[in-house]
Amino acid sequence: MSQERREAILAAREANKKLAELITKGTNYHEPVEVKGIDNELHKFEVSPMSDADLAELLQTTNVDLKDIGNKDKMASNMQFLQKGAAIVTGAPDVAKALMPMESLKLILKSFELSGLTGIPKPA
Repeated sequence: MSQERREAILAAREANKKLAELITKGTNYHEPVEVKGIDNELHKFEVSPMSDADLAELLQTTNVDLKDIGNKDKMASNMQFLQKGAAIVTGAPDVAKALMPMESLKLILKSFELSGLTGIPKPA
């Protein structure tokens, strides 16, 4: 193998390593969402997309099936889902404590939209 070829391979590996690090860290993409706080004022929060790992952990730790959101018989687990979900998508651990009831849902729905989690998945 020539020295030039070897250097090109090493450079490509380094570029791929940097790309992998960026992907692992995640992007900083976010969009603003206005929600009503317990002070009865509108507040703007930056919402980021949710990763597969975040969604899986959220569903597992709250024991919620997405089709059960809004089911009054599952209110406690739904509220836990909203609280934890809002923390994940905003990066603010206690954000739900400052919001009016169900405002966390607006944050989560925006994150789902940004993540491509709207509607029913279509077969490939």
